[in-house]
Amino acid sequence: MRNEVTADKQKQKRTKKVPKVKQEPTRRSSRSSKPRRILNVEAWGDHDEYDPLESDYSGSDDSAESDEGTDKKKRRNKKMKRRRISLSPSTTPKIPKPSDLERERYAHDGWMLLCACVLMTRCSSAATKEKCIGGFFDMCPKPSDFGTLDPEELRKMVHSLGFQVDRVRSLSAVTTAWLTRGEFGLDLIPVEKGGQKIWGAGAFTVDSYYLFAKGDKEWDLLCDIDDVKWFRGWLRGRD
Repeated sequence: MRNEVTADKQKQKRTKKVPKVKQEPTRRSSRSSKPRRILNVEAWGDHDEYDPLESDYSGSDDSAESDEGTDKKKRRNKKMKRRRISLSPSTTPKIPKPSDLERERYAHDGWMLLCACVLMTRCSSAATKEKCIGGFFDMCPKPSDFGTLDPEELRKMVHSLGFQVDRVRSLSAVTTAWLTRGEFGLDLIPVEKGGQKIWGAGAFTVDSYYLFAKGDKEWDLLCDIDDVKWFRGWLRGRD
């Protein structure tokens, strides 16, 4: 008897209904799963009309007229393009006026230009270069004033540029050469080999001197710096 009761209880447990969990309605996608052509047929009917969704539509005489109109439009645009080209001025761009390069400000004085080049090399900050170069010329407006400067004060003035010891030495070499050489010249050949090299004045300084101070538009560049090449192009194109 007890076994029968236990069996009935187990049967009731197995047959007991599990309450259903209410599920939230799923959001339908805005795109239908039906093919595009079926949607077009349902919307406009299965007849030969223009279907903007069908890129491979072909059929009716309207397409031929549309193709003809497109060809006319292409020919008209091509004709207008040729007209614009024929009426346009020379396609060779005019070289603009030089920008406010630091070297242009001192191009009127060769010594000042050389000193500015020595101070601006190996420094990327335009504000720092302008501050130190202007401060140096406030201390030493003429090459003859260089000998009266306090070396320690001069090093402090150019300290923010970096390499202050080398820069002071280069300024001294430039000033000495400017005051002692009769007909001033400058190149990269050492003096002991018959050249006119100045300590600390590299290709950038030499090119800048002959382009900015001397205005030599035929000068063969020694460096590969963009604004130096640009300025030589401006010199050649301004005539």
